[in-house]
Amino acid sequence: MAKEVFGVSRELAELVAKATDSQLRHMSGTTVTHFTLRFAPSIIEEILDDSREELTHPVLKKLQQSLQGRGRWR
Repeated sequence: MAKEVFGVSRELAELVAKATDSQLRHMSGTTVTHFTLRFAPSIIEEILDDSREELTHPVLKKLQQSLQGRGRWR
């Protein structure tokens, strides 16, 4: 999903998933990254699907946090 939503490679998504909280906090404060949100219609349908409630809320929360500003972790 990270590849579709944020346009990142699978390798990068796996590395970020393995990183510690401290490493991610440091990277968010020292790395300037520009990205564009990209959504295929099927991704939007999947996120908003009522039968996938266990996925919908966490995904929308992370998207909201990523749009709120650089280096803000909640």
